[in-house]
This record gives sequence, C-alpha cells and structure tokens, in this order.
Amino acid sequence: MMKALIPTLGIAAVAGSMAPAAKPVSFRVMTYNVENLFDTYDDKEKDDNDFLPDGKMEWTEGRYNRKLRQIASVISEVGQDNWPALVALAEIENDTVMTNLIRRTHLGRQGYQYVMTNSPDNRGIDVALLYLPEQFQLVHKEEFRIHFRESKDKRSRNILHARGRLANGDLLDVFVGHFPSRRGGVGESDPDRHDAAQLLRDKCDEILKSRKNAYILIMGDLNSNPSEAPLIQTLRAQNSLPKDGNASMSQLYNLTGNPVRQTPPGTTIYKGKWKQLDHIIVSGSFLRSESRVRYRDGSVKNVVLPRLVREAPYNVSRIVPNRTYQGVYYRGGHSDHLPVVADFIVDL
Repeated sequence: MMKALIPTLGIAAVAGSMAPAAKPVSFRVMTYNVENLFDTYDDKEKDDNDFLPDGKMEWTEGRYNRKLRQIASVISEVGQDNWPALVALAEIENDTVMTNLIRRTHLGRQGYQYVMTNSPDNRGIDVALLYLPEQFQLVHKEEFRIHFRESKDKRSRNILHARGRLANGDLLDVFVGHFPSRRGGVGESDPDRHDAAQLLRDKCDEILKSRKNAYILIMGDLNSNPSEAPLIQTLRAQNSLPKDGNASMSQLYNLTGNPVRQTPPGTTIYKGKWKQLDHIIVSGSFLRSESRVRYRDGSVKNVVLPRLVREAPYNVSRIVPNRTYQGVYYRGGHSDHLPVVADFIVDL
C-alpha cells in the first residue's frame, strides 16, 4: 500500500527575517461501494425482504457482523499509519448500519463519526460519509433529491453534501453520490444519470460562484466511466489534469479519469468488462501550486488487496472482485466493487 510520508519543511527566510514555513500534513480520502450493507431487521417502508434472516439471501446476524468487520478492516489497511480522514460509502441501508459499523469494529476507537442520507430509494439504499473530526470538523450537512425528467415517479439515492472545516481553517465541500444504475442498458439508463450529474453540477456551481478558491470534493459510485457523457458532458469533469499547476478554479477534474496503469483496470465488473464506476473528482483549487490544500500528484489508486479479489471464473479478466453474493449464492467476500483512495496535502 502507498504511504503519504510528507517531509516537514524547514525554515524559510522571509523579507530578510527567519519565519517558519507552512507545515504540510497528509489528508487521505477513500470511496467504497460496499455491496448491499443491510442490517437484519425488516423495514416495513422499504423493500428489504431479501436481506433478512429468512429472506432469499439468508442474511443472518453472523453474516452481517462478518461484513462489518470486513469493511472496517479494509479502511484500516488503506489507512495503515494514515487513516482516511474521509470515507464515502455507497449501498448503506440506514443509521443502524453506520452505528454498528463504528461501535462493533475498531473504527470507533479511531474516533470516526458519520453523516448519511435518508433517500426515497425503494430498497432503502443510501450513501454515507465517515469522517475524523480532528481533520474534518463538520459545520453543515444537507442532501438533494434527484428529479428525473423522463421518469417522474423514479426514486433513487439522494446526493449527500457535507461541509467541514479542515485543520488549517479552510472549508471543504464534500459530495457523495450513488448515481442510478446501468440496469436496462447504458443507452436506456443514461438520461437518469444525466439528471443526477446536472443536479450535482448545479450545486457545485453555486459554491464556486459564492466562494473564491472553493475546495470541492466529489466521491462515490457514479455508475459511469470517466469518458462517458454524464461525467464529461453534464458534470463537465475533465479527465486531463493540468501539468503547470494552473488549473481553472471553476472547473472540475476527475482524478480517476487517467488512473495509474494497474490490474485490474477498473473498480467493478459489468457485463464481463472492467469499469471505472467509482470516482474521486475535485475542483481546480486542489490542483494549483499556491493552494493551501493540494492533491498529491499520482496518489489516486484503485485498492487491490489480495482478499478483495479472486481468480476469474471466466475468460474476461485474470481476477474479479471478491463479492459478498453471486446471485443468491453467498460467497462471503467483501464487495463487488474495489475502493479508490487519494491523498492531499494540507498546509497548516
């Protein structure tokens, strides 16, 4: 695993006198679709019957607790000596799950807290954000419901917006999304993802217009590859990062648009091919050399721990995600997605 070991700067001479330079610290973020992390209780208002002890998936308390430990262990190993300050999670059922994830695992001892959405999704699926308060002091939380032009009655996951103050006092706006699925085909379902992307872009533009040098971070399963229209045309997230450190302050840049070459070349298998559906996207302020919060160039990675993958059962890839379920067959793996991680530098 990569480690963000950032040397302390020395003493710089300023205007003829000696003054301490800014002290840089690492700020790690992670996004992870954890594949149907339900509790074992029946929610009468949601269609969660499959994930009950007597449901089709035979989702028992033992399997549930095992998965909580698995997710916590991935966050721990990604962190090593640099625990992620922010962890965006997709496919979380409710507050009970997030409370259990913290209280029943070692995440609680690290001091993690969370915010999450309460979406109208039929199955009760939501997104959440784990955060370490000493690195991200929450000051505001809201969520936005997606309204679909072609499917007026469609329900999906809300987009989460959390604003927090970093250790150096700067504000960071974090959006966590889980865009509508590709079920039914990309062409048929793309309009729904365009609607989600337009809502997210509008919210970003509001922030960019209201605050100079705004820091915006978007994470989640956006169910689109970096070069597909919802992200390129509607969200307008560029895949090419500026090389001169002079990124546009009003532009969004997809850090996962050109990931380092690795195996596998994506975060999930969809219809027999690897897809990069999980993303970390930033505003241009993170890519400017003079900014007090900066992306550490080349740090974005799809996390490929040995236990997160298994040998491919078919001839499309050497490995596939070690998922929890294959249809209704319980495999006992972690998820059908791989996590993504990136590092930033915060000048104190």
